[in-house]
Amino acid sequence: MFLEEQEYQHVLALLDKKIEKTPILEELTLWVKQEFDVDIYDYVCDKTKNGLTRLRIVVWDYAVTERFRNGANYDTKKQRKFQVKFSELARKYDIHPEYHNANTVFVCFETIRDQIAGKLLWSLKDNIYALQKDDIWKISIIFESVHIFYETDAQITAHEEDGTSVSLTEMITEIVKVHDRYQVFKDGVPCVFTSHQTLDEKYKGSMFFYTR
Repeated sequence: MFLEEQEYQHVLALLDKKIEKTPILEELTLWVKQEFDVDIYDYVCDKTKNGLTRLRIVVWDYAVTERFRNGANYDTKKQRKFQVKFSELARKYDIHPEYHNANTVFVCFETIRDQIAGKLLWSLKDNIYALQKDDIWKISIIFESVHIFYETDAQITAHEEDGTSVSLTEMITEIVKVHDRYQVFKDGVPCVFTSHQTLDEKYKGSMFFYTR
């Protein structure tokens, strides 16, 4: 689940220090760092579709969220710690009255890196798509990565061997690096090399099926 645009912009404003953390966020951030050695960037109070009082903790990426999971589900012991601490802080600062009872709060986690990355790539799509030439049938931005479709499967191998694919990855990374204020692509832009042939043969020519 992505942050809503207003929520996303609020996190960026905090990152850019355009606004100050509230006392409750300051104290929550310190507690999370001490308790889990994790940085958090914001929190969101809202309701689930079925009316549960929800606390969404904003962390950097999916690797961080894995630290709060036990297999496919959230670690209930860690969730409980967040419930109790946030309720304690809500009472202390006399804010978020619906969160004063820890037992009614559902805790989950949001990531910010992937959303920044996707928006950054999309903002530079014209520059990235301009690299489409020669054997490249299509370039597509999908989530946080760039997918480059050669015409045939044979060209995937040929251009891996002749350095074309490496060169394209480096060019895309250079395009993005200049604008990467938050270092979301510090290790380079992930590029996936596939083909029009693969799209037709394995996904019936459908980008919808390909991205699923």
